[in-house]
Formats: sequence, C-alpha cells, structure tokens
Amino acid sequence: LIKLLVDIVKQFNMRVLEEKKSLNAYTFSDIEHFAINLLFSIDDDGIVEKTELAKEMSNNFEQILVDEYQDTNSAQDRLFAELSNGRNRFMVGDMKQSIYRFRLAMPQIFNEKKDKYLPYDKAGTGSRYKINLDTNFRSRQGICDYVNFVFSHIMSREVGEVSYDENERLNCGCKYNDSYIPCAQLKLVETPEDEDKDEYESRQIGKYILDKVKSGESVKDGDAYRKIRFSDFAVLLRTAKNRMPVIVKVFNEMGIPVVANNKVNLFENNEVVILLNLLKTIDNPISDISLLATLMSVFYGYSPDALAKAKIDYPSKNLYSSISKSPDFSRVIDDLKRYREYASSMSVENLLRQIIGETSYLSVISAMGNHEQRVMNVMKFIDIAKQFDNGENVGLTAFLRYINAVKDGGYNIDCASAESSVNAVNIMTIHQSKGLEFPVCILAFSSHEYNTNDLKAQIQYNSKYALGLKVYNDEMMYRYDTVQYNALKNINKYEMISENLRVLYVAITRAKEQFVTFYSDKNIKSAVKSVSKKIVNSNISPFSVLDIIKDGDFILLTSLLHKDGGILREMCENEIDTDLNYDFDMSIDVISQDNIDTQQEEKTDEEFSYNDNLLNEIKDKLSFTYDRLSLKDYASKRTASSLDNAEQNY
Repeated sequence: LIKLLVDIVKQFNMRVLEEKKSLNAYTFSDIEHFAINLLFSIDDDGIVEKTELAKEMSNNFEQILVDEYQDTNSAQDRLFAELSNGRNRFMVGDMKQSIYRFRLAMPQIFNEKKDKYLPYDKAGTGSRYKINLDTNFRSRQGICDYVNFVFSHIMSREVGEVSYDENERLNCGCKYNDSYIPCAQLKLVETPEDEDKDEYESRQIGKYILDKVKSGESVKDGDAYRKIRFSDFAVLLRTAKNRMPVIVKVFNEMGIPVVANNKVNLFENNEVVILLNLLKTIDNPISDISLLATLMSVFYGYSPDALAKAKIDYPSKNLYSSISKSPDFSRVIDDLKRYREYASSMSVENLLRQIIGETSYLSVISAMGNHEQRVMNVMKFIDIAKQFDNGENVGLTAFLRYINAVKDGGYNIDCASAESSVNAVNIMTIHQSKGLEFPVCILAFSSHEYNTNDLKAQIQYNSKYALGLKVYNDEMMYRYDTVQYNALKNINKYEMISENLRVLYVAITRAKEQFVTFYSDKNIKSAVKSVSKKIVNSNISPFSVLDIIKDGDFILLTSLLHKDGGILREMCENEIDTDLNYDFDMSIDVISQDNIDTQQEEKTDEEFSYNDNLLNEIKDKLSFTYDRLSLKDYASKRTASSLDNAEQNY
C-alpha cells in the first residue's frame, strides 16, 4: 500500500513538473534542485562526482561563509559542498537554536559535522576543524546561569538532540553593575474560577510591567544606565493565533503602549475596517451593512436605538432611504453627497486623504490604545490605494473589487511594521524574536500545551524513515495502528519535543537582564504537585522530559530543584533535593486573589491618605450657600409665549 502511494506521488510530481515546464513557471525548490543537478552527477555505482561546471565555479570562490547552518536542509548542504573546494567552507551555527523543522530544516546535519570535526589546531594538517563559540556577550551572569541550570537538567542527546555539557554551556562575557533584582523570575498566577485564564494572566503581566516602569529601576543601554521604559520589555508567545489579540486588548485597556508583531490581516484591524466600510458606503449607499457600520463608527457614533427609531419613523426598503427623510441624519447625507463627488474626480488615495483630513481621523484613532500601530496601519492602507491607482483615477468601485478579491482569495496583507524607536512593549512570537535581544523578556501563557495534532494524524511521515499508516479492518469496522505507524509516531514525538526544548532555549537567551515566566492555572498547587512526580531521586530523566508538553512545566520542573524553590517543594508530597551546583538567585511568587486583595488594601491606605488643608477646602465648597436662594424659581430667560401664558394663569 505504501509503495503504491509513493508511486502515485512520484507520477503526480512528474506530471506537475511537466506542466510547470509548459508554463515556464517554477518554485524556489524547483530552481534549487535544478542548480544542484548542474553541480554533480551520480554514476551507476552510486558514486557522487562533481561536474565540470562545479569544478570551474569552485575555483571562483576563495571562501564560502554560511551563517545559521543548523537551519539548512540536505539540498542546501549538498549545494554548498559542491561549490566548495573541500577546505574553504566556513559554517556557523548553534544546534540549540534550530527551531525551523517545520520549514524542513535538518539540524542533525550541523550536529554530525560538529561531532566529526576536530578541535581547531593552527599547526594541524587536517581539513575539518571546529571552534567552540561559548561566550555570551549579551546577558547578565544570572541569565547565563539560569540557561545552564535549566537545560543541563532537561536537554540531552536523547531529547533535544544535544548533550548539554561543558561544551554547550554559556559563559558570560558581558559586564553589568550588581543588581539586587533576580535575573530569573517565575510568577505563578492562580486564576479565579469566573475569570478567563488568558485575560487574567494578561492583566497580571500588564500590572507587572507598569510596576516595573513606575519603580524607576535601571537597565544598561550601551555603556551607561538609564531608567527602564516600555520598549525594554518583550512579551514572548508560542503562537500569535488567539493569544496575541487577547494580550494586546488587555494592554490597550490598561493604557500600556504596545508594538505587536502579529501577522493579522491588515483588513481585519478596526481602524482599517472603519475606512473600508465608509468607502463601501460612498460607492453604494443603499448597502445596509456597510452603511450601518459607518453610522455606528467613530465617524458618526449613532446608537442602535437612534437607527431603529429612524427605521420605524421612516419605513423604507433600505436604511439609506430611511435616514434621508430624518432630520437627525442630515449631516450624514451631506457628507456622503460630498464624498461621492470627490470619488468621481479623485484617485482612491486622494479620496482617503481628503476624508481623513476633514474628519481628523488620525487624531481620533490616536486617542485609542496602541495608537502608533493604528496610525501606521491606516498609512499602509493609503499606500495600498496609491499602488493600486498607480497615478491614475482607476475608480473606487474597482479598488473595492480588488480588496474583495484579495480577502476572498485568502491572501494576507500584514499590518504595518512598527518602528523600533517607539516606546512600547514588544509583543511577538518566540520565532519572531530570534536574533533580537531585550533587557526584560516575559514568557506568557506558558501553561498552554504544545500543538500535538500532527501526532494524531492518520499518516505518520518522517523524512528519514518514510511512512506509517493506520489500517482499516473491514470485518471489525475500526482502524488500528500498525507497528510502523507507532514507531514513526514515537520518532516524530521525540523530534517535536526536542524542537520545543530548543524554542524555549531561544526564548530565554533573548533576555539581557531579566527573564520572567508567567504560569497560570485554576489550581497552582495541583499543577506543581503533578509536575513534581516526574522528578525521581532528584533527577529528571529523558523519559520524563518526553512526557512534558508545556513550556511552563519545564520551568516548574527545574525550579523545583533550585535553592530558591522552597515554595514549590512545600506544595509537593515527594522529597526533592536541590541542585547545589548553581548559586544564582531566583524569584518565585504565587499570585492569588487573596494576596492581590491584600496588596490593593495596602495600596488604598497609602494612596488615599488625605491632607487637612485639601479636606477643609472641599468642605467649604460643598457647604457653600447662595445668598439669593429665593430667585432660584425664576428663569433667566423668558419667551413671549411664556409671558402670555403667565398673564392668563394670573
């Protein structure tokens, strides 16, 4: 069955390639393989030989320098090999930071080279050497110690594909002033039953950031120190989907400026949706949906009751006809008439600029949360209109058709990229953070499980070990796992957990001064107790690591072994000895509703203490009595009719 499936795929691939040739259109992968085929050939005995072209090209390169080699695949490795002369390829990489297996990266290629190559010897006569780059010039000593502590316990050749020994340890090469603040921090958030876990955790993260900024603590900036600010924080997420919108919304509500590197479609952002609905209304006013959205937007702000009243008082087939008859909507009708005149003679870009200028739209959205990002999104939308017009008045209708085609086709146009100079908290995925650094990194939502859907698929595939299938039993009418299926499932699970360990490694090593993990659960004690069972004789075995599917559980597990993990060990039933090889400080706090209430009471007592002078001034103003109180029943202005009525009543 598998052989038949493979044959079908091969035939399909050949047919697709023939079609590509007829269209003269190829993918990047096709071009890559065409290039490789030009550089080597395989004879009947399976021996690989360089082509004459490869030999000629090799002579043209003095050095071939390749960075991030741990993320290459076999095709790229072969390409570099054929272009080199065997002695001029310089490869830089870190197996622990290989996090792109989903892009077909094969980190084992770099690892195999590292295992085979000899330590560099200047006087040596060999052709393959390695130089171990183990000094970290980014982070404080405490961060380096924390990284070494965590991964010496959970990363191994068995799980992680790297033996975390003295050759892999980070050695601090950066000088910082002494600090009383622990570099490693763990915040255990006990979520109330009636609260959404992600929203509640987001509020605690926001409070943590606000307290930090208010505290005035210092961070290193170049060779000097300055007060910490919002842009010094990076909130790292495993995935942006469903989580980034939550934390951005909460931060906006708390008044925390954010720069969210989310791949959310530009046309799904509220500030752009409002403009799109207005453009649709200008193009076709009798479209009830877009008109209704425009009337209730920041442009006009009508309530549902006002719109319902207009529809009842002036019944008509469409909403536009109803509001046209109502005096309460005269400004809307005048605006639409004027905008439609603009649209008939202006390009879409100029139409947008005219409307935004007349309505002060940028000022309006600047008053909202995350205003820098909103303004940049609007400017990107205008730029899209400019590119579409291309100097001509193509027309509003054509532009809207283009936008609909983009949306219906599933093509994403990402939000504008925020400027790095903006003083705002950076929110991004761990993959997006690779190569970046921040004084304070916060790992959010660490109690969420990894995505393990691939391990539940009907077919298990591995580039090295082929396919494993579930088989359907016709008589018993059920599917069962084959030996091959289970074997490949276990291999894929091993590779998945190994990759997730490396993603966690990348997250922690982004931090320069502090790394903070937030872990939320309805019952923190139960969560800690469950994780602690994976520690046997104060050791964490590779088998235990394989069973963990949360970043936060890895942090909890190792924190139980830390000298400052007493608060965690008190929650457990088993005896756990601490790892005395590490002496760095770690802060572990449990954030429960009880201690939040206590903090609020203390804060209330402190913040609302009054002074006597202010109190007396308020009392005087509240107790003021008007000396002509008898005149209060007389109106300051009288109409002729009211005077006439008064005479009649008299």
